[in-house]
Amino acid sequence: MKRQVIIALAMLPLSVWAQASGPTLGATQANLARDLEDLQKSIEAVQSSTTTSTPTKDGVSGITSVDITKSEAPVKAGASKSAETIMTVSKGGKYRVVDKVGDWYAVELNGPLARVNTGWVNAADVSPIKMAAGIDVPVNSPAAPSTAAVYDVIVQKASQLKEKYRNNPYLSVTGFTVNVGIPPSVGMNFEFRK
Repeated sequence: MKRQVIIALAMLPLSVWAQASGPTLGATQANLARDLEDLQKSIEAVQSSTTTSTPTKDGVSGITSVDITKSEAPVKAGASKSAETIMTVSKGGKYRVVDKVGDWYAVELNGPLARVNTGWVNAADVSPIKMAAGIDVPVNSPAAPSTAAVYDVIVQKASQLKEKYRNNPYLSVTGFTVNVGIPPSVGMNFEFRK
């Protein structure tokens, strides 16, 4: 019976063999390199989120959104206290930042208001937020991000990597350790197969 199966498999076209055999060694190596690079970028993003922002060419400094901290914050038509107030927003609202000029953030409004898609809020009325490794991080917050949040993000990404390579014919991730020191890091154990 085994001989018949082997003969039947030997008669299959080469393209079927390639599909059935799964990933190639070269593709596995390239994917692993990309995955480890992505993991490193996530760790660096978490690390950089604990430091003060440095301005970028657009002036936003990596800030992705703002939380409104004033009970009723005016949204202006321009980056000035004397600019027309086009609406007010309530404390707790979150708005995506599209630009920054001085102490003013240009934010994307949740719905166009008389054909206006953006407005300006004063920095004194908001708390700026950066996105780091999938976590919203308050800028210059002494506890940002928390050790638990850093740990959770790194463990989640390392677990995803372990699951991705679980049935790979060339390698598997047999374990990992997470160090949430400064800088945070992860150690991964691989088993390479013949």
